[in-house]
Amino acid sequence: MADFWSGKTPCWNFSGCTERIYSRCAAYQNREFPCWEVAGTECRKILNFDWECWDCKVFMAYGHRD
Repeated sequence: MADFWSGKTPCWNFSGCTERIYSRCAAYQNREFPCWEVAGTECRKILNFDWECWDCKVFMAYGHRD
């Protein structure tokens, strides 16, 4: 299984999440995908407001818009 975050700073480190938060995050548990492709991430739960992935600093660093 490939790890999307291999060679990159993972979103949980990039965003400064504590181990308590990232250890239960869907992005951490599904590392083969970038966080913006994983439902139920902790940042979505914690921030709890309407925002788009392309507004996120992690997406700006590693994502792209088609």
